[in-house]
Amino acid sequence: MKFKAKLLILFSFFLIATGIVYILGLESEYSDNNEVDSNDFVNEDDSSGENNGLPGDQKLRENTDGMPAIHEGRFELPINGAAGYSSISMRLLNSSNSNAETIEQLKPGTPFKILYEEGEWWKIETLNSSGWIEHKYAFINLPDVMPSIIYDNTNSYSSLFKSSYQDIPELTGEALYEAVDYNERLEEEIFIMPVLYSTAEKISVAQRLALTNGEALKLYETYRPFDIQVLVGESLTALSEEDEDIRENLNSGPWTLS
Repeated sequence: MKFKAKLLILFSFFLIATGIVYILGLESEYSDNNEVDSNDFVNEDDSSGENNGLPGDQKLRENTDGMPAIHEGRFELPINGAAGYSSISMRLLNSSNSNAETIEQLKPGTPFKILYEEGEWWKIETLNSSGWIEHKYAFINLPDVMPSIIYDNTNSYSSLFKSSYQDIPELTGEALYEAVDYNERLEEEIFIMPVLYSTAEKISVAQRLALTNGEALKLYETYRPFDIQVLVGESLTALSEEDEDIRENLNSGPWTLS
C-alpha cells in the first residue's frame, strides 16, 4: 500500500467523527449520479462481477437475496489490506499485549495498512515499521470495507454549510480540505472516509438493513480537520454578530451559539 505525503498532512489534525448519514434509494442515486455500486469494482478480466477488484480469491460473496454479503458477519470486504489511521497518540507494539515493548509512538492521524486482526488488536504496517495496535482507538477507511455505501464529502469540494438558509462567509461553497485519493483496492479515485472501527461496524449493520430494503446509506462527512472545525465556529460567530435573525435563531432554546 502506498502512502502519499498529503495523507500525513491531511490527517495530522485531530479527526472528528461527525458522519452525516442519509438513507436514499439505490436506483435513483446510482442511475442519476453514477454513484458507487459494489458491482462497479470488477477486474477487467472478470465481467461476472464476482471478484470486485480484489486480488486472488478474495471475493464479495452474495446471499441468496442477491445483496452483498457481510464479510465475517461485519463488512462487505475483508479488513486485511484496508487503510487505517490513528485517532490519538498510540503505541505501536511488538506483540498483541498492552505490556509489550513499544516499537514506535504513532502521532494522531498516522496512516497505516491493516494486515490482519487478532481479538482487540490489529497487526499493521506503517511507512517505517510494523507492529500491533488496539483497534478501538483507530480509524478504518470505510470505503475499503463497505464500497456499497454512497460517499459524497461535499466539504472537500463545495461546502453545504449554511445558517438560517444563508451563506456563511469562508465556508459555503468552499473546498475546506482534501479528501480524495486513489484507492488501490477499489482501483479508482474515491473519497477518504475514516471512522472509528467500532463505528464502522455499526454503520455496516445499518447499510445491510438499508440494502435489504432497496436503499443505501449516503455519507457526507465522517471526520473534519481541527482547524476547519475552528473556522466553522469563528465564521458562524462573526456572521451572527452581523445578522440579528441568525443570532436569534442560533440562540433559540434549548440551544445557544456555543
